[in-house]
Amino acid sequence: MGWFTDMMFGGQGGESYEQRLAREAEKARMAASPQPAPVLSEQEVAVDAKTAGIASASPDPYRAANGHKIIPVVSIERVESHLSNDMKHVEIWATAKNHSDFEIELTRVNLWRQHAHPGRFLKPGEGYEIRMYAGETRTDDAEHKAEVQYKIVQTGDYFQADYRIDYRSEHEGDNDFYIPEELKLIEPVRDI
Repeated sequence: MGWFTDMMFGGQGGESYEQRLAREAEKARMAASPQPAPVLSEQEVAVDAKTAGIASASPDPYRAANGHKIIPVVSIERVESHLSNDMKHVEIWATAKNHSDFEIELTRVNLWRQHAHPGRFLKPGEGYEIRMYAGETRTDDAEHKAEVQYKIVQTGDYFQADYRIDYRSEHEGDNDFYIPEELKLIEPVRDI
């Protein structure tokens, strides 16, 4: 199925999720880096001096050179499930990692129709373990989506990343319990 999604969504053949995430973060970093100033003729300098009051002197660090917003990426890594002895209750913990160049705040996490409000600030490159769910263990795998909402601290701009839940099955007597094993980012991250 990997080749099909690569064909449909433009992925690189044979590229893992981590490699694609690193490539996208590098692409965003390169788009945000300042470009060298062009050499101007005397006439262009005169025109530029007249319009200097119109344009801002400093580039916006939250926008790429083409004017598009730079969307920060937060990944969910290392999902851990802690089951009770009878397997009827579970706590799900995961590490959220900030892959952007901006400080972000995790504002809301939705998993299995339960909402958590971590209110945790993450500096660039920082990760933090958050509790995503605490409650009854699922007996089906009908829910396939988790959501993480976050904002850039400096601008207050909100984003939502959706994740596909991959399950593993546990058996206890006649009952089957479904435990999240991995959360995979569904691209693109949305500006909300």
